Amino acid sequence: MYASGAQGVNTAPVLGWSALFALLPTVIAYLLYYRGIQKIRDSSRVPVQASVECVVAVGIGVLALHETLGTVKLLGIARVLGSVLLMNSGTQKTACS
Repeated sequence: MYASGAQGVNTAPVLGWSALFALLPTVIAYLLYYRGIQKIRDSSRVPVQASVECVVAVGIGVLALHETLGTVKLLGIARVLGSVLLMNSGTQKTACS
């Protein structure tokens, strides 16, 4: 009988490698994310640009996990992408002008 865990598995190295594989990609992803956000010159654009992350996550969910896209999700994606396009078009008017 096995008292705890699988027999023959040394848990210290397994936990060490698991922590490395969990933390390293997370740290790299956050560093790249924050470096990219810092390149946006107008700070009012950061939240809108960052919302594209949700659109990408939905796309990955649909492609990799075969999730379904409903009407609400499609409308949300359209609103996010529309706001990004409007913001980057350069034709919007500011409150001061």
